[in-house]
Amino acid sequence: MAIDFEEHQQKMNESYEKFIYYTLALDVSALVYAVQKTNDKIFEWSLLPLGLALISWSISFVYGIKWIHLKIDYYAYDTYKRILPQLKNEISTDLNPHEKKEFDQIAKSISSNTQEAGFKSRLRMGTKLNLYFFFLMFDILSFLFWHIYEMAKRSSII
Repeated sequence: MAIDFEEHQQKMNESYEKFIYYTLALDVSALVYAVQKTNDKIFEWSLLPLGLALISWSISFVYGIKWIHLKIDYYAYDTYKRILPQLKNEISTDLNPHEKKEFDQIAKSISSNTQEAGFKSRLRMGTKLNLYFFFLMFDILSFLFWHIYEMAKRSSII
């Protein structure tokens, strides 16, 4: 039984994208929850971990959105790379030899630039995704630290 690599890759991409969308929703939900919990509070040093979590959730959200934007750019580059040969064949049949040579040079240049832009977009996607997950983990840890501290205060341990 042969494995359809493109189908498998597409399913993995879809799962990964859903995961990013869900964690972005988690970022927004956590931001709203934390703001609601502290809406009537005045500044105390004990709120510092929660403040760090709020900032980190915001940064994480921004990097998640940037990742989605780069993913869309990458899909555009990939789509263009796939349709360029077909487009080249359709257009070049109606051209005289001089126009065909000129068109081939332009198509080659566009193809090269598109491939380079797609590669750069893919690298930036990896960086944004790493930063996204770093800040996501940092905000979760900051929030947990704040929550444990608040529980300790209520139980008179601190």
